[in-house]
Amino acid sequence: MDADELDEMMYCDIDHIRERPRMYFGDVGASALVRHTLQWETQYSTQLPTTRIVVHRQGEISLYFEGNTPGPCLKHLLLHLDQAELRASSRTYTTHSGPRLRRALLWVAASKKASVKLRIDAKSIVQSYLNGRPVGTPTASLQEENCISISLESSLLATTSIDTPSIADWYASLTTPRPAVVLTDHILNQTFELPGRSA
Repeated sequence: MDADELDEMMYCDIDHIRERPRMYFGDVGASALVRHTLQWETQYSTQLPTTRIVVHRQGEISLYFEGNTPGPCLKHLLLHLDQAELRASSRTYTTHSGPRLRRALLWVAASKKASVKLRIDAKSIVQSYLNGRPVGTPTASLQEENCISISLESSLLATTSIDTPSIADWYASLTTPRPAVVLTDHILNQTFELPGRSA
């Protein structure tokens, strides 16, 4: 059994991850989504682009990457898509929820009910999850910005804590190379500007 097969066995079981999220992330909920995304950014970033994170009052978390080059996290997620085809007639991208896509989005499944929209280079790839399982056919429409948008179900807003001050402190304490981050929380009406660190 090679490393990829072992990785597939460990991570494709979304139900197992949902039942034991702290085994994989050490945190759950919206805060875990932000932390894990930032970890991906620091791991795959080479040019340290500025990342802007916005926590909206409606419970949506948006991550924007400045410039025309998509953020490393977007690139990493798209590398794990099994298939993507462009339909010339509708100018729409369609992806299929294979095991690599599920593995790339497993952190969403571990964070209760959420939907994820991946927008890259004016093309949007949308994959929705309900209780860790894909719902419907993921499709994509043309968008203008490089963005990851994470929307939490409205029924979960009362129980989902987005602890932005804690996230800001944690990110500032990292000693590894990391992009600069502007974290805006419209719920707390606060903005955190976190400097990057080069290699």
